[in-house]
Amino acid sequence: MTFTPDLVALSMAIAPSEGTAELANKLGVPLSPEGFFMEAHLKMRPMDFMVEGVFVAGMAHYPKFIEEAISNAQAAAGRR
Repeated sequence: MTFTPDLVALSMAIAPSEGTAELANKLGVPLSPEGFFMEAHLKMRPMDFMVEGVFVAGMAHYPKFIEEAISNAQAAAGRR
């Protein structure tokens, strides 16, 4: 099967912010191998860090769609 599209839309790569490692060091929280903040447990505590009272949401966690980022922000806000 051969396609000859007129346009191919590619998404941009997303990288963590430049100050992420410094902030993680100050807060004492881990980073994923990709450089994003890592949660305490993906299934059990997806908004929590290992440090109590510190929560993660949105694109700081990993690249995600805006709907999921909003849902994460609401969940993190509800945890406080």
